[in-house]
Amino acid sequence: MLNRTAKLQWGLGHKSLKTVYEGAVVSLMTYGAPVWEGTITKKKYLQKLLSAQRLININLAKAYRTISFEASYVIAGVPPTGLEIDGKVQF
Repeated sequence: MLNRTAKLQWGLGHKSLKTVYEGAVVSLMTYGAPVWEGTITKKKYLQKLLSAQRLININLAKAYRTISFEASYVIAGVPPTGLEIDGKVQF
């Protein structure tokens, strides 16, 4: 649904998309993080999580798909998913 509302030339603005991201997507991606934290260290599962995160970052930044992975985090203004998971595990 986020992909439909975050088109490059039209759609919701950055602030609205970031609010949806922080309210819905982060909570879904970090749900049960203390339980499955050990699994995320495996390269196969980490790659799936990072791939999904990159697509979300591209939509948040309203950037083209040729943007690098690291730059997508900076331009979208969100912390890396690993830090989000570590933050949830610490509590």
